[in-house]
Amino acid sequence: MLQSTARALSAEVRRVANEGDARKILLFKRNSLTSLGLYVADDSGVADELDDQGGKGLFSRSREHSLAAVVANLAGDGNAILAYRVGNGEMAVVVVVESGIPTIDEIKPIEEAQAITLRYASGGTGFVYAVFTNDMGTFGGADHTNLIADEALFALADKTTLLVGKPINVVAVALGLLVLVAAVAGYFAYADYASKRARLEAVKRAAAADPAPRYEAALVAGLANMGPTRQSLQNLLKMMQQYPVSQGGWLLTGITCSSATAQCASSWLRESGTTQDLASARKELGEQLEIEDSLLRVRLIRQVRMDNAGMPAGAITGGAEAAIALDSLLQRWSNAGLEVSYSRTAAQPWPAAPGVELSALRPGLLVSRSPVSVIAPLHLAQEVLSQTPERLWWSDLSTSVDLAKGEVLVTFKGFVYGR
Repeated sequence: MLQSTARALSAEVRRVANEGDARKILLFKRNSLTSLGLYVADDSGVADELDDQGGKGLFSRSREHSLAAVVANLAGDGNAILAYRVGNGEMAVVVVVESGIPTIDEIKPIEEAQAITLRYASGGTGFVYAVFTNDMGTFGGADHTNLIADEALFALADKTTLLVGKPINVVAVALGLLVLVAAVAGYFAYADYASKRARLEAVKRAAAADPAPRYEAALVAGLANMGPTRQSLQNLLKMMQQYPVSQGGWLLTGITCSSATAQCASSWLRESGTTQDLASARKELGEQLEIEDSLLRVRLIRQVRMDNAGMPAGAITGGAEAAIALDSLLQRWSNAGLEVSYSRTAAQPWPAAPGVELSALRPGLLVSRSPVSVIAPLHLAQEVLSQTPERLWWSDLSTSVDLAKGEVLVTFKGFVYGR
């Protein structure tokens, strides 16, 4: 237990600060709790990132502030997360504040920062958190996410966030629960140093046994690269429309484009020409000839550009309302004469996470995906793309030519994602 005298408490604070090799410290009080922040100089360049040319940032020659305390000022007595991208964009500062007291303050690679932010913001701890970030593209997928400008963040710095040197007067420190929060290194706990170590070990054991963080990390990675952008698919449709029905004595029977290979393969049926005739006619397009066993059929492979994109976690919806909206859209397409294939019972858990039994995850966290395919006339294909909802992603396009009717059909294949 911490000693009740100011001198003993001061000695305890200095001991912990020295063990943490802290250059400066900060006492931050919220209601009946007081946190001790330890600032450890590092080479990450974060201090430079949190300053500006006018010396009005969180760090300058004359003053240094605790980012964790700044976020605590932002949160008040509530819960908040700051995901602040820094440096060359590969790292981010993550601060988590619970009931007005910082509990996490770390510098992490972007993927780990996304996983931490998603875990808390998605309700994984059972509480609601407001998320603040300077990069909505990376951290904007969660609910309650707000864009915060650097100036707004710096404006929250005041005398309560200012780091001071050692030693300090700790007479005003409330005895009892003491949370240690490292201003940059992430270093916190309750009461005395011994109980802090015991609590952290218990948290580590619980985290190691909890499959949720590992699944959430896999989910963040999967959501970042869902498939071709709508623009890429529109470009593919335009390219397909430019294929001739016949060329060099060969008839076009179909085209298949796959996002997995970034290739389009066209199939041709010999009418009167030779393989050399077709290869020569298509040579300027850079297509690679694949000769099949039969003298009547060949395939031509074309490399295509497919720009992939991701989906925010907030776009993955579930429940009756989301099901009704999707079903109604597919029914309207069917009424328009499109051939729709979709069954919600075919849903499978997604994505796979190494070492995680997906069936053990709590309801609401697990994402599933159901295969869907739509066959539409070529003249309606662009309309299908424009009406596609955010949680439906197409991965493959193919066309087939009905030589008797002279009709071109486009087949869309992809997945619907839901909770």
